[in-house]
Amino acid sequence: LVKQVIQDIEERGLQEVCLSINRSNTNPSAEQCKAAVAIWSFDGPCLAHSAMPSMVGKDLNRDAQAHFPVDIEVIRKQLRTTNKSWQVCKVKLPVSGKLVDKLVYAQLIQGHEACVTAGVFERELDHA
Repeated sequence: LVKQVIQDIEERGLQEVCLSINRSNTNPSAEQCKAAVAIWSFDGPCLAHSAMPSMVGKDLNRDAQAHFPVDIEVIRKQLRTTNKSWQVCKVKLPVSGKLVDKLVYAQLIQGHEACVTAGVFERELDHA
């Protein structure tokens, strides 16, 4: 999923892909939420989010930590040395309120101070 978004950005440009993702997120289905993709600027704001439209414009350094509690400094450092990052974080499920592990993958967008992220919940890994 992340690689497809990166390829789309290379072909169509970051702004066009962000607009496309944000247009598709007005009423995401459960399946879309499982395969959510987001684009984050290293300056902080979420540029696009396929499952949570309310995240767009939120600052990863300040506003988004409740929803995306990763160590952004670790991700930035890994992305600048290897172009990709894996991290496990605890997230609260919106319906049940249960805290679960989420494995998050991030990949640097070449030529931009931004990355594309996607994740999978622990319970999905148990059934994979």
